[in-house]
Amino acid sequence: RIASVVAGTVLNPFSGQKRHDGNDFWRMDGDDDKTAAVRRQIAFYFSDSNLPTDKFLRAEMAKDPDGFVSIKIISTFRRMKILNATIEDIAERARTVDFLQVSADGQRVKRTTPIPEEDVTLDRTIYAKPFTVTSFGQVMAEVERTFKPFGEIASVRMVRDFRRGELTGAAFVEFKESQAVAGASMSH
Repeated sequence: RIASVVAGTVLNPFSGQKRHDGNDFWRMDGDDDKTAAVRRQIAFYFSDSNLPTDKFLRAEMAKDPDGFVSIKIISTFRRMKILNATIEDIAERARTVDFLQVSADGQRVKRTTPIPEEDVTLDRTIYAKPFTVTSFGQVMAEVERTFKPFGEIASVRMVRDFRRGELTGAAFVEFKESQAVAGASMSH
């Protein structure tokens, strides 16, 4: 049972980064289907949920006059490394995302739709706690089980203790539709 669910302002939950030695901590349900997992991840990187506040990815886009980002760079991101995603894997999956375009040489990718100027996620995001933390994937699965009945989940951002870099058991859960917030908030 979730003790606290609050709709409201989203703060930056990623103040610190704790490096865990093993990839098992970071694995998620569905990672065994590499094709789907790589597609889900590349779509997330360029989504309204992530891109407006992703300073690194935005800086990479700004380096190219057409807004392309090197897929080689994306292949170095933690989740892509955990999935053992090659440049070819990422390019192939990016071609299946309707708001992404892959360059003719298959080495770069860009978003084809405008990036929102303001945060469009606030009215569809809740803060929820506590979740028991044994692994990143376990918390993601628990959040999904708890909140999927209220609507499709767009993203989950887990809160870290900024001093220790460890997951706190709290999460910001963003739904695709703002109506889901009311149901999730009232049920917990």
